[in-house]
Amino acid sequence: MNKFSTGITKTEYIDPVAYIQNQRCRFELDGSKVAYLPNMRLLDLGCSSNVATAYNRGLGVVSLIKNIRLLDARTELSALRTVAPYMLFKSTNHTNSENKSVKSWLQRNNMGHETSAINAEQDHIYPSGSAGATVADSKSGIIRLDELLPFLKDVGVLPTSIFKNLVLEIEFNANPLDQILIKNNSEINTLRPVLAVDYIENQNAVEPLAANLMENGVRWLEIETDNGSMPAVDVSGYAATAAIDSTVNINSLAFLDKNVERVLITKQLLDKTQTVDGANNVLGYGLPSSFANLQQALQIRLNGRNILPGFKGVKGDNARLGLMCDTWGTMCMLPGSNFYQWDQSFNLFQEGRVGGQQDYFGMLLGAKVANLQIQIERETNADTSVTRPTNSAQTVNIYGEVHKALTIRPDGSYRIQYV
Repeated sequence: MNKFSTGITKTEYIDPVAYIQNQRCRFELDGSKVAYLPNMRLLDLGCSSNVATAYNRGLGVVSLIKNIRLLDARTELSALRTVAPYMLFKSTNHTNSENKSVKSWLQRNNMGHETSAINAEQDHIYPSGSAGATVADSKSGIIRLDELLPFLKDVGVLPTSIFKNLVLEIEFNANPLDQILIKNNSEINTLRPVLAVDYIENQNAVEPLAANLMENGVRWLEIETDNGSMPAVDVSGYAATAAIDSTVNINSLAFLDKNVERVLITKQLLDKTQTVDGANNVLGYGLPSSFANLQQALQIRLNGRNILPGFKGVKGDNARLGLMCDTWGTMCMLPGSNFYQWDQSFNLFQEGRVGGQQDYFGMLLGAKVANLQIQIERETNADTSVTRPTNSAQTVNIYGEVHKALTIRPDGSYRIQYV
């Protein structure tokens, strides 16, 4: 444990009280401090391998986090589960310049591109670090925890008089078949991370912040998850020119009786072998990607009525992308990333296998959910190639911003509830 001071605010570097390599770690914050600030950072996140291997191109070191949660003793304050698909989207949800100059170096990913002077292809030119054959040779990353735990964005301060036993728990994903690294047969050995926290020991400085928290509490948008599935389609009897629509309806129960703002839908291939080549190289962003389907249409049915115009909803690839940008903002994507099996034979960019791997859907619900159904239609055909998302089984991940509130009682105890 190390400390660093800049006047009122001091920084402490905390080692985990429990760490099991490749499985989990647990940090406990000292309750003797007057208050912690919410700008917590996870440092030294990374792994070593049997050979030097780059981290997942889209996620970097974040691919090692499976689930994460912040607790006060046994009370869960905020959590994010099924981290990889959501955080791959969030890697996309920045400007190209921010990804290229900042995020890729902090998180060790390959997001952010520029034109190569050698071959005029789009590429992440400067390697941002990889897992080494030894701990000393491995590059680790940094992530702000408020990117994973929205509660930390909206709480101004964490007084220990209220939050007496703050705990951070992280569950690792060290399964190489989940494409943590760009070779899915590489050995993974997680590094021991460090938690950096800022705290205040001046009671006079904390009092007005704590008084505001006591009076107003905290309201935030928690990211909650649900999932459904699209089954594989048997195309063995299809004629060569067949084009047959397949439709699934997913009834989401995770958001019932909750006020939901924006939703995000991603689609993962269930068969992990479809996102690697014969030499165990991960194709593009790999398993956490959201794969495009042929002639895909998507409709949201909220509380008994269709949200999008028409029976099938939004269909065009760029219509979905436009709605996505209107809802979630900037999308940093290479051309063709949202097109099904886009032909990249003319070498527009160096990493030529990201076509069709960033087909996200997002929109604003802005309502309390009594019933939520998602209808996805795709065109199936006689394609029997190795990577054929439109015929393959897919997991549909649904992420929603859910209104939550923490209110504090006069005695300093509190309760967390859905708003």
